[in-house]
Amino acid sequence: MEVTPYPKPPPRKTRRPRPIRAYSAKRAAQREPRAKAVAIAMERDGRRCQWADRVAAAAPIAMRTNLLRCFGELTPHEPGGMRYVDRTDPNEIVILCVRHNELVESEPNIARALGLRPENRQAVRKSYPLSHVAGAFSQAESDRDEAS
Repeated sequence: MEVTPYPKPPPRKTRRPRPIRAYSAKRAAQREPRAKAVAIAMERDGRRCQWADRVAAAAPIAMRTNLLRCFGELTPHEPGGMRYVDRTDPNEIVILCVRHNELVESEPNIARALGLRPENRQAVRKSYPLSHVAGAFSQAESDRDEAS
């Protein structure tokens, strides 16, 4: 018995997908104000990593010697978290080198001890509510009040 292969289906006419944007329209609108805020923070912090200043006052000698060496370019860090703070406010930005920024992101206990991460993210959320979340909460509260 001879096996005949199934006929090959005709090629589909597919629409070419739109390319993925590198960043959203919201982030694009914030690029220039964010760059100005980072420049102000850099000038304020003397164009140097702020890790050494914070560790010198708070950490024991053994920790200072192992973690003080900076490495990499300077980067902005938001102690409250980028989602919860105003990204364009220079007062919410601390300048850290790449090594210490990665350390702060990966070691939350050390970061909290140095004031580079909030103790409670809920407190940050309440003081810096996202506009769409705040609007949703106020709408839910008004719906609940009408129902009672």
